[in-house]
Amino acid sequence: AHNRGYNSEYFVQGDALATLNALADRLEGRMTVDAALLADVKKARLEAGGMVDSTLGAYVALKNGVAAQAGKDLWWVRDITLSNSMWGNRAPMLDNPRAGVHALGGGIGQGLAMAIGTSIADKEHALNRKTVALVGDGGFMLNVGELACAVQEKANLVMLVMNDSCYGVIKNIQDDIYGSRHCYVDLHTPDFAQFCASLKVTHFRLGEPAQTKDVLEKAFAATGPVVVEVDMKAWGPFAAKFAGPILKKD
Repeated sequence: AHNRGYNSEYFVQGDALATLNALADRLEGRMTVDAALLADVKKARLEAGGMVDSTLGAYVALKNGVAAQAGKDLWWVRDITLSNSMWGNRAPMLDNPRAGVHALGGGIGQGLAMAIGTSIADKEHALNRKTVALVGDGGFMLNVGELACAVQEKANLVMLVMNDSCYGVIKNIQDDIYGSRHCYVDLHTPDFAQFCASLKVTHFRLGEPAQTKDVLEKAFAATGPVVVEVDMKAWGPFAAKFAGPILKKD
């Protein structure tokens, strides 16, 4: 975006493929790359990954478990939720420019509907990727009726429902800025196992990190819509608190 973040001395705008090929032609035989660059990039990548993991506490097991189970054949759908801010936007590794599906406008509650659409599109075009959606219990409840649509349309997807019985990000913001005066953040949610049973949706409860591999294997092996409920009260808090974008407080 020309001159958006800083003034540009020189700006090239064009079709990405044509522009990059043209630049490559002009640079061929003229480039000198620092021999240490590749090692530096690899080192920075490892440090960045370690920094993310250091904030997650027990949830490293879930992040790594999803990556191990899903592999590269994945459509990764995320709602606006605490877990997405902590790790969903950074993992697992994606190998397709359309493999990550996310509400960039910041609207909460779209995850389930987006996952249904993604799953149906995958089947329609025989792409053979698994649709996995990361949602919070609050966002899930905003459009929970869509789960009936998922059953009706036989959408092949796994919903990771991060259940902490609250709007986690907003609660953290209230802790950070308003002296832990909480207002409208605690949620009354259903018994998800009973709710899923009423719609004939496969449900798994993930009560502790040690169960991650076994539960995810079963969830990914199942067909149709599957809900994996992660009991965040049993898992405990993240090692760091995400309270929204950094704000100047003085």
